Amino acid sequence: MRKILIVEDNADSAEVLKDILAGEDYNCDVAPTGAEAEMLASTSSYDLILLDIMLPDKSGFELLDKFKNDPFTALTPVILLTALNDMDSRIKGYNLGCNDFVSKPYNHFELMARVRNHIRLKHALSDLEDTNNVLYTLAAAIEAKDPYTRGHSYRVGMYCWEIAGILGWSDAEKTKIKRAGLLHDIGKIGVPDYILIKDGKLTGAEYDAIKIHPVLSAEICSSLTKLKDVIPAIKYHHERFDGKGYPEGLAGGRIPYGARIMAVCDSWDAMTSNRAYRKKLKKAEVLEILKSGAGSQWDGDIVEIFIQIREKDVE
Repeated sequence: MRKILIVEDNADSAEVLKDILAGEDYNCDVAPTGAEAEMLASTSSYDLILLDIMLPDKSGFELLDKFKNDPFTALTPVILLTALNDMDSRIKGYNLGCNDFVSKPYNHFELMARVRNHIRLKHALSDLEDTNNVLYTLAAAIEAKDPYTRGHSYRVGMYCWEIAGILGWSDAEKTKIKRAGLLHDIGKIGVPDYILIKDGKLTGAEYDAIKIHPVLSAEICSSLTKLKDVIPAIKYHHERFDGKGYPEGLAGGRIPYGARIMAVCDSWDAMTSNRAYRKKLKKAEVLEILKSGAGSQWDGDIVEIFIQIREKDVE
């Protein structure tokens, strides 16, 4: 049963709200003061808070601000209850993070429509966050099987974030490409372990098995709406600028820009890390490999930016 906190000092109004919501199978707690509301909200998990603006001990705006800045309640939708219809009150409420307004006296159908919509949205976002966490955990678990690649995806994500910053991308865009880096190898869950940790040269069949992992990674991440824009970066990060990469043999500008960024970052980290089949290369040596492959294996502009960032770290 969904749980709602009603913060209302008028006993009659609170009882009306509770009766309406109980009739729709919602379980309600009532707090007549701001202090009681804070105590209840800090000890119970609510699907929604209905908050009156006028309270005896503090304003609803003050309480709203506390709810939205407390990690425990920050994602809980808050609907402000008010008899005030002035635009200033609504603007102030929205600026403090309220999700909606309902005016007194309550219209039963309007109230329930707003309650249902905000609870539905909260749980949709919670489900999405759960999916994110599962995938990140899975990505870490895959790397944990191979001591040589442990931490690889995190580093690739951070390298991508650095380049995006140099390119002037927004914080949201930088965050997306970093998350894509964290998940770019998750498709290796579909590659047999003995291939991933083989300490010698791969056979043709084994290499073909490895080449499916970017496509699998993209398919696994396709349900994450927050990553929709960078799924191509995940899928095509093994394409080469000269068209000799995989999975589709894209070349030059046909390769998504994010994939071109990730290709450089992924290659750098692979070459500067120990692997089962070889020891890590010196950073100065890897910089020369990147320079020689600029315009053929990798996008020359991206290589140039990456080298500017990394040259100061060369041993």
